[in-house]
Amino acid sequence: MLETKEYVYAILECYDKSLATYVWYYSRSSIDSREQSLLKVYELIKEELPKVAKRVVYLQNKPDNFFKIEHNNTADNGFDLWKEELKAKLV
Repeated sequence: MLETKEYVYAILECYDKSLATYVWYYSRSSIDSREQSLLKVYELIKEELPKVAKRVVYLQNKPDNFFKIEHNNTADNGFDLWKEELKAKLV
């Protein structure tokens, strides 16, 4: 989990089949306090995880608060590309 001024991000690394980082984000204004943020986001993600098991269907009907970053393991700078894309999307 990551926090910024505006959002709380839940991040899931997927290592089977197609490697990717799955990210859900929630407005901080929807969370009462910082102490509650971890529990609230955990509960919200717990509802999403069974849906992710059907990956193709989930990605075709992804929620608005979700994005995916593909891992590029063929490029020499694959990690740097991933890191830059993640940084660009975090607000």
